[in-house]
Amino acid sequence: MIVLSLLASLATAAPPEVPADAPEAPVVEVQIEAPAELPGPPLFKMDEDISVSNGSNDAFGMGGRVNLGGPVGDNAYILGGDVVINETVHGDLLVAGGSVRIDAPINGDVYAVGGEVVFTPDARIGGHLHVGGGEVDMNGVIAGNATVGAGSLNLGGVIGGDVSVDAGELVFSDGAAIGGDLDYTSPVASVGADDVVAGAVSWTEGNAGETGNTQPQKSIVGGILSWILWTGWSYASKLVAGVVLLLLFGAAGAGVSRVIVDKPAQSLGYGVAGFLFLPLASLLAMALLIPLPLGMLGMATFFVLLYVCQLFAAQAIGDLILRRFRPDAWGAPMLSLAIGLVPLVLFTSLPWVGFLFWFVATVMGGGAMWMQMRMKTSSKTPSKTASQTPA
Repeated sequence: MIVLSLLASLATAAPPEVPADAPEAPVVEVQIEAPAELPGPPLFKMDEDISVSNGSNDAFGMGGRVNLGGPVGDNAYILGGDVVINETVHGDLLVAGGSVRIDAPINGDVYAVGGEVVFTPDARIGGHLHVGGGEVDMNGVIAGNATVGAGSLNLGGVIGGDVSVDAGELVFSDGAAIGGDLDYTSPVASVGADDVVAGAVSWTEGNAGETGNTQPQKSIVGGILSWILWTGWSYASKLVAGVVLLLLFGAAGAGVSRVIVDKPAQSLGYGVAGFLFLPLASLLAMALLIPLPLGMLGMATFFVLLYVCQLFAAQAIGDLILRRFRPDAWGAPMLSLAIGLVPLVLFTSLPWVGFLFWFVATVMGGGAMWMQMRMKTSSKTPSKTASQTPA
């Protein structure tokens, strides 16, 4: 809701005027040397406690506590309860968690969502920043623009571009500097904005009813209730669909999640290839007259797989959770599905990064399903040499 109201305010705000006595714009340069060679293969980790010290090309991490302590040659996608980024990411960073702490250089853009998001003085962002959270503490250096939606924002760093803020409170600390314009929405005007902003300052008073903040509180409560109802319905519908799949396909369906757990990288690779090939081949067939029915069938299958394949990923997440905390209960597919759907539904409902986690889960589920089908087919094919008899 904060992000939506922020975008609406950006669309309707009039261009502000630059004051004559505005401070000089800070010169912001963030240059991070590219690695001479890729630090290592892509990293895929899902566990309760993840601590990474080795380098990787891309990094995909999901867990209760995630500590990224190895350099990442390209992009990093991290989700966890408590997340710490304390090593260089040479591409973009997408991170979400209950508590997020960024304490290292990021060469590209940063997309961060969390209950508490902290950028330490050692955080140096070469691109743009997009952050949403309950409490946001921004220090360090940001070369590009910054878009922030927060309950409270403490700005004590240097931002080279424009800044857009929708917050309940905006506070400037020592060392704060903004090289571009500041456009912010808050209940009250922030003290000292003109002293740290080199460009124009535009303040929009937050909407409030005649008796105070009654109307915003009602909208917040309504938004929370809507989110609870939506996620509850999403969980229930996915659980029913997953149970039906397990009842129809039995051990073969349950085995797909084991493939994801045992071979996550291969599942992702096969899934990307399959989800690119199937719609393209179906569209090509639909463009021709004779194979038109096959193309329509392929597209219908593609859209069904977009929903079904994420259920296999949810079961894999449940397997990992049970294996970690309840080894005695591990191996029950329906129990794994019910447990794994909880983080999957919650993570995919997050703003900005929710689509990313849905995409990764769906693609990995599709790749694992294809690998499982190939293994089942090869095991049922009789060997030609075994069937031959000696002359």
